[in-house]
Amino acid sequence: MAVSRKTVAAVNRLRRKGTKATAIAKTLDIPVRQASAVLKAEAKREEVLAYLKEDQRRINARAKNVTSAEPPLGPNEIARLCEITHQRVAQIRETAVANGAVLQNQWDRVDERRKEVVRMHKAGTTTNEIAEHFGIRRRVVNRDLKFMGYSRTQEEIMAERDSRLEQIPKFLKRGETVEWIANEFGVYAQAITNDIALIPELHAARKAKRDAIHERRKKVLALRKEGKTVAQVMKTLKASRAQVEGDITWSNKQKAARAAARAAKKAG
Repeated sequence: MAVSRKTVAAVNRLRRKGTKATAIAKTLDIPVRQASAVLKAEAKREEVLAYLKEDQRRINARAKNVTSAEPPLGPNEIARLCEITHQRVAQIRETAVANGAVLQNQWDRVDERRKEVVRMHKAGTTTNEIAEHFGIRRRVVNRDLKFMGYSRTQEEIMAERDSRLEQIPKFLKRGETVEWIANEFGVYAQAITNDIALIPELHAARKAKRDAIHERRKKVLALRKEGKTVAQVMKTLKASRAQVEGDITWSNKQKAARAAARAAKKAG
């Protein structure tokens, strides 16, 4: 139901006087449903505006290095709190900035970056190059593109995976963890694990390592059941204290998880 700005302004004038929807409808000669819709929309707009002002207060406090400053809300959180889309939040904020109700802030810089990310993406710039240009993670570039309604092509995804496959062996040889590598590439750890599975020699090496750990754990637990101390287990297996204690902790966690599962099943 389209409502003119003149009608909205008239409804607001009466609303500020405390006039109810039925009386507003009668005064302006419009349907009660229309008056109620305008009142609801204006109430939502004022709610968003209140959050925007709170967000601005937090940003200002952070800028002044106030130690007790709370983190800014941001458009997505405001949208969630107000149960509306982030696009609607952006519209209300744009109007509020134009009217001087709130100031421009770091949101604008994010919006500018997103627009530039899209422009570079359209121009054929790779995700890696865009990330390096802005000094951000590849994951952030992908989020920006998704936010702006763009998605990577299958060719781009495959090209990035091929690039990772070339560099992963070097990182693993250097002793880096899967989590570290994932963070370096701006992807989830599972993506790196999947990549490793595509490299036969790395997959075989990781499997051999897992098997060795599994065998050591079995021996550690067997020796502990015999009453051996941690020091005795270390000497027998020629393992470090961290390895032995780690195996014991792992075993205790597994037992606790199984016990919790049994309890949940019994309760269910």
